[in-house]
Amino acid sequence: MSVINRMLKDLEKRSASGDPSVYHPEPQRSSKVLIAGLVAAVLILLGALGGMFWYQYSSKEQKVPAPVSVAAENSAGRTEKTEAEAPSVQSTGDLETAELKSGTETTDEELAALEDEIYGPDESAAVETAETAKVEQRTASRRIPEEKQPKVMKVQEVKLTKSQEIELDRKAVGTALSMGKIDDAKEALRSMLSRDPSNTFAREKLAALLYGEGRLAEAKSVLNQGISGQPAYSNYRLLLAKILVEENRRREALGILSAYSPKADKENLDYLALEASLATDLNESIIAVDAYSRLTRIMPKEGKWWLGLAIAFDRQGTVSAAKANYRQALNLGLPEASHKFAQQRLTELGGSKK
Repeated sequence: MSVINRMLKDLEKRSASGDPSVYHPEPQRSSKVLIAGLVAAVLILLGALGGMFWYQYSSKEQKVPAPVSVAAENSAGRTEKTEAEAPSVQSTGDLETAELKSGTETTDEELAALEDEIYGPDESAAVETAETAKVEQRTASRRIPEEKQPKVMKVQEVKLTKSQEIELDRKAVGTALSMGKIDDAKEALRSMLSRDPSNTFAREKLAALLYGEGRLAEAKSVLNQGISGQPAYSNYRLLLAKILVEENRRREALGILSAYSPKADKENLDYLALEASLATDLNESIIAVDAYSRLTRIMPKEGKWWLGLAIAFDRQGTVSAAKANYRQALNLGLPEASHKFAQQRLTELGGSKK
């Protein structure tokens, strides 16, 4: 607007330097007309520039139609009016082009608004926007939600220790037995023994299952292997002796038991009782005395063990020891038949119960 101000100042100078006798038109009215014409020219140039910018950018990017501001409508209305009133001022408006270009730049939204105001909304852009929305909607419907996406399974090899593998086999044995699957149980037991030959649970359980199936030879083989590896483990000898007794091989059974002398405790009570009984039946008095002596230490108030020890001494020919043990058995109490036998034998040996 600096050019307009300079023009107004020139007009004032001319008016001041003129002849006072000469009539001059009213300067105020001509100035208003000139200003209105210049404003109209500027608005027309703005509209033309807006059209040029829109034409350049419309091929690159389509924008959603923006609402037309009241200021744009008023500007357009004033532009139409001023074109009719002062068409000759367009040349002056050209002087303002440099001022406009050096001012604030017009945004893409403003250009799109002017475009829609002049030419109406772009139908092709609206159609393209609708098609794009449909494609995005179909793509979204086919997209697998994150929580439903298949998870990738990572396989990691875990190496178990020997004890962990044995524990798994033990659980497999329990499961198989509960379901009546004897073959599966035996397979798991053999797996345990292959990892740990000294596992007493697996060896005893396997021998018992084989014995229950009547496979005595296999059961004895399993137990003999255990005795070779662990000769001091008395349960292997006891189980093997019972199988031999089942086969009426009593002397072999006694030989298995007498080859090892277990401690005199309750854990070995069955072992010593079977050994003592076999030794008495087979007239092996020395073995019988040793076995019954251990039994009387384990259960000193049990009369039957004292009676067995008295019989062992009696058969051995040790009369005094036999009479003393008969008396002890009678004092502790015996079943009726055993009591009559002990009393009769004590009388025969020349002693009486005191």
